Amino acid sequence: MAAARLAAGNFFYTMNISSNAHFGLSAFSDQAGTSATSYWPTTTASCDPAWLHGGSNNFPVPLVNLDKSKSNFDDVNDALNGKGAILPLRPTGKTNIADSLQSALNELTDAAKYRPRAKRAIILFTDGVPNEPGGSSAAAESAAFAKASLANSKGIPIYTIGLSQNATIKPKEDAFLGDNKGGSGKGIAFISGNNAIYVSVTKSADLNKAFQTIARSLVVLQ
Repeated sequence: MAAARLAAGNFFYTMNISSNAHFGLSAFSDQAGTSATSYWPTTTASCDPAWLHGGSNNFPVPLVNLDKSKSNFDDVNDALNGKGAILPLRPTGKTNIADSLQSALNELTDAAKYRPRAKRAIILFTDGVPNEPGGSSAAAESAAFAKASLANSKGIPIYTIGLSQNATIKPKEDAFLGDNKGGSGKGIAFISGNNAIYVSVTKSADLNKAFQTIARSLVVLQ
């Protein structure tokens, strides 16, 4: 998790200095967060013991709203590092990707929040496959694919990064998140279209490269 936080932070930094990007963040567990201080209270397993802000309950799932008037770089960075009022990201609970994608789409289609001439995009990074909502993997995947189809209709690509290092989960992740290239499936990136790509990460050392690949693609598309 520490490597993922660092790589994500480098991605936001790269986008912030190389483009006029405005950022939002929708963290998720059993459901997506609804505010900067949202948390999921039912997880009892210890979280990322190497992380200074780790704990055994009240795990943060912050939402940082998109803002037409400012980049929100500092707020998103705070969410990654656990500074200020925004609670830090941590691994916890289940995986409700559909809810988080809907949250992101709500931000990107709200005329009061997005800039009309700006390139809109979602970057989804996860270390697993969905298991909520619906109580089964099939129902959860179907719900997420429906959100990807909605993104496609709005002209919003969903770039995906698969972070799992688990040999059992990895093939499922490649199928679910894929762009139908490099052996991946017709997953979230493929369904969302609009030049979205999927980057599969097989070792933590490649995390930074994955985020930077997407950063370069986004800068070119602006």
